[in-house]
Amino acid sequence: MHLSLQIQAQEQAEEAVYKWAKRADVEIGDVRYHLLRNGLILRQINIKRGSDALNIEHMLVRAEPQQLTGDNPKIGSMQITGLHAQLHRDETLSLWQQERQLLRLWQATHAMIIDGGELAIYLDNSNPPLILSDLQLSQQALGEMRRITLTSRVNGAPVQASWLRSAGGDGEESGSVSWRHIDLSQLTRAAHPGPSSGFLSGEMEWRRDAGEAAAISLLGELRVNQQHDEKALHASKLQWQGTHSDSGLKIAIHTGGWQLETWSHHLPIIANRQLIGARLDGELIWQRDERGSRFSSQQGSLDHLTFAPLADENLGNWSIEKLDYHDMRLDSARQIFAARDIKLSKPLISYQPQLQRRADRQVLAQPWQYDIDTIEIESLSMLLALDSGNIQLSELNGSCSISNTGINSIILKSMKNRDEDPEWQIRGEIEGQHGNFNRAQLKIKGAHIPLTQLRPLIPLKGSESAPLMLDGTASLATEAAFNSGVWLFHGSASSENLILAHAGSRWMAEKISTTFGPVGTGSDSQHIQSLVAENWHYIAPLQPLPPYLKNRRDTEAATGQQAWWAENLAAGKWLVDEILWKSGSVSVGQADAYWLKDAELQLTTLSPQNPSVLSLQGAMGGGLLKLDGQWSPLSSYEQFLGTITLEHATPFFLSEWMVASGFPKPIQGRISASLNIRQGESAEQYLGNVQLSLYRVKLEHAVTANDPMINRVGYNSIDLLHRLENEEREITISLPLGGEWQREAPDMEGLGLQLQKQLQALAQRPAAASAAPEQRGAKVATRIRLHESGNLSLNERTRLRKVLKKMHEDPALIVDLIPKWSGESLNWDSMQRIEYSQMLIERFLNHRGISKQRIFPAAPTDRDRAREIASIWVTLNRID
Repeated sequence: MHLSLQIQAQEQAEEAVYKWAKRADVEIGDVRYHLLRNGLILRQINIKRGSDALNIEHMLVRAEPQQLTGDNPKIGSMQITGLHAQLHRDETLSLWQQERQLLRLWQATHAMIIDGGELAIYLDNSNPPLILSDLQLSQQALGEMRRITLTSRVNGAPVQASWLRSAGGDGEESGSVSWRHIDLSQLTRAAHPGPSSGFLSGEMEWRRDAGEAAAISLLGELRVNQQHDEKALHASKLQWQGTHSDSGLKIAIHTGGWQLETWSHHLPIIANRQLIGARLDGELIWQRDERGSRFSSQQGSLDHLTFAPLADENLGNWSIEKLDYHDMRLDSARQIFAARDIKLSKPLISYQPQLQRRADRQVLAQPWQYDIDTIEIESLSMLLALDSGNIQLSELNGSCSISNTGINSIILKSMKNRDEDPEWQIRGEIEGQHGNFNRAQLKIKGAHIPLTQLRPLIPLKGSESAPLMLDGTASLATEAAFNSGVWLFHGSASSENLILAHAGSRWMAEKISTTFGPVGTGSDSQHIQSLVAENWHYIAPLQPLPPYLKNRRDTEAATGQQAWWAENLAAGKWLVDEILWKSGSVSVGQADAYWLKDAELQLTTLSPQNPSVLSLQGAMGGGLLKLDGQWSPLSSYEQFLGTITLEHATPFFLSEWMVASGFPKPIQGRISASLNIRQGESAEQYLGNVQLSLYRVKLEHAVTANDPMINRVGYNSIDLLHRLENEEREITISLPLGGEWQREAPDMEGLGLQLQKQLQALAQRPAAASAAPEQRGAKVATRIRLHESGNLSLNERTRLRKVLKKMHEDPALIVDLIPKWSGESLNWDSMQRIEYSQMLIERFLNHRGISKQRIFPAAPTDRDRAREIASIWVTLNRID
C-alpha cells in the first residue's frame, strides 16, 4: 500500500512540477518526492533570463508539490546546494523583479539555506565578473519580514552581509555588509572603487521605510591599506552618507587620500590626456539621476595627479603635485567643469607640436565646457619638445582663468633667488572652445637664459663628424602666435659672451643681437631680419702646409662643398636679411696669434636663391684688407664674385703658420696682394687673377731640414727668395684663374697649389738680376724706448721729425724699425711692447706723408738682444 501511494505521489509531483516549470520558463532535470518525509528534491535546475543564468545542482524543498506550484505556495524550508549564477548589472533588476512566479516562491518560504555556491556578477560587458565564492546564505521568516545573512569570499577575501526586508518588497528594509582586505589588483575596473592597488576593506548600512516610493538611506566607509595587515595604517579612506530613491542618488562623500584611478570617466579630458592617478582630500556631493552624474564641493585638494595620453604613447604624461580648489562643480554627462578658484602646485607638462597635432586628429574627444575664475600656478615646469631638441622652462609662477573662449589673462614669471638667475615671463591669451584650443597670442620674454637651454631654437647644429659646442647667456622678447596647430614667432634676441666651437674652430662675441620673424613650425622659411655682433673673435685651427706631391692631378682639386654652418642654414630654410659684425678679429692657432684686427663684416640677403652682397674690412699685418663681392654660401655649390685686396702688410702674422709648416720665420718685409674673380662664359664658370707682391721680405738665416719649398720647388725658402727678387728686392707673381665652380672652386687649397706651381716654374728660370746690396753704413737716426701704452713723448716726436725731414728730402730713403730687447729671454710682454712701440712710430710717420712702403718694422731675433735699455732703433737705409 505504501509503495503504491509513493508511486502515485511521485507521478503527481512530476506532473505538477514540470507543468509549473514550463509556465515559469524553468528547466528541471530531475524531480523526486518523498511522501513520508514530505520532501521534494529537484536536481539540475536551470533558469535563463536574458544574459543572466542560474544553475542549481540540488534543491530540497519541505512542501507538497501542489503547495509549491499553486497560486498561493506554502513552503516550510528550502535547502540549496551547488548554486552557480551569472548576473549582469544592467539586466538583473529589470528582469528578475518581473518574475512573479519565482518571487512568490521566495516570499512563501519560511526558511532558506544556500550551502556552497558561486555568484559571478558582470558589472559591464568589457571586464571579467566579480566572483563571490564559498557562498553561504540563510533566510528566516519573521512574520511578514525576512532576515537574511550571507557569508562569501571575493577573490579570497571575506564578505559578510545581513539584512531585513519585507516579503512583498515594499515594506521597511535595513541591512549591512562588510568586507576585509580585497586585493584591488585583482578587482575588475568595472567595480570603480577608486584605487587600483592595495587591500580594500569597508562596510555599508542601508535603511528604507515602508512604501514603494520610500528613499533608501545609505551610510558607509571604504578603507585601503597597502599591506594585508589589520594593524596597518589606512593609506586612504572614503566615507559616504546619503539617499537613493526613484528620483536618483544623492550622497555626501568625505575622502582622505582617496585614489581616483578608476574615476576618470567622470573627469575632463585635457589635451587628449586622461587622468590615470590622483588622491582626493575633501568633501563633495554626488548626485545621479536620469541626466547623469554631478559633483560639487566647497573645497578640497588633490595630489599626485597624472594625465596619460589617450592615443599616441609617445606623448608624454602630464602631472601636478597638488591641486587645491574652491566651489567646484562637475557635470560628467553634460561635460561641464567649473570652479571659483584653483591652485596648481608644481605642475609638469610637455608640449610636442607634431605629435600633439596628430593625436588631436586621431582622438576626437567630446569637448568639455570650462568656467574657472582664477587659476593660481606655483612652480610650473614646461617642456617644449621640438624635432631639434627640448626646451625646458622651470619654476614659473603666475595665474590665468579659463572659460569657453579659452585660457585668458595668462601671466607667468620665473622664480628668482639671484639677479643673474634665468628669468622667463609669459603673458597672453589662448583661444578656443570647449577645451579644444586652436589659437593663441603670447608675449614671451627671457633674460639670463643659458644658450644651452635654447639650443633647439638656434639654426646652427654642427655636423655629423663634429658637434657644436655652445656657451653664453641670452635674452629675448618675442610674440608667439598659434593658429590651427602652427606656431609662428616674431621678436628680438641678444646674447652675451657667446662662444661657438666646432671641429677646432671657435667664434666668440661679447654681444650679439638679432631681430627675427616669422619663424616657427608652420613657416616655409625661417626669417631673420638682422644679426649684429660686437667685439667678435674667430679662432681658426692652424693647418700646416702639407708636402706638395708633384704628381697630384688637377682633378683632385676641391669641389666647392658647403661649409657645415651653410648646410645647417640651408637645411633649416633660414633666410637672413642683414648680417653686421663690428670690431672683430681673426686668429689662427692661438687666440693671440692675430691675422686680422679691427674687422667689420657686412652681408645682405643670405639665402639659397640669390647671392649675398658681402664686404669685409680690417687690419692685417698692419696693412688694409678689403673684400667686396657677391657670395653664395647657401647654394648647392659655393661661389664668390668680387675682389680681395691686401695693402702693405707685414708678414709677422704668418710666423706661427710658417714655423709649423717648416719655413724659416719672417723677420721683415711688406706684402701686397689682390684676388679678382668674375663670371666666366657661363654661370657655371669663372675667370680671374691673383697678384702677389713681396718687398724686402727677409727670413731668419736658418735653413730647416723640413722646409716644404725644397720638395715643392727644389729650393729652400731663403734661396728661392734670392732667385726671385729683382734689383729693388721686390717679387711680383701673377696667376690667372679659371674653371668650373662645381669641379674646381677657387678655394684656399686650390689657390695655394696654383701658387706653388707658379713658384716652381719661376724657380726653373735663370735667376733674376741680383738685388742691389743695401748700404753697409745704415745709420741709426734715433732710438725710441719701448712703450707699454700711451703716446710718444714730446722729445721722441721731436727726434722723429728730424727723421721725417730727411725722408721727405730724399724719397729713396727707407726706414727700418729694429727692436732691441733686454733680459734673459724674449717673453710675451716684451713682444707686446715691441709691437706697440713700432706701431706708434709707424703711425707717426705714415700720418705725416711717409708711405708704408718705406717703413719696415722688423721682428726681434736673438741677434737683437741688447745690453742696454730696450728700444726701437729707427735706422735710415737705402738700396744703391
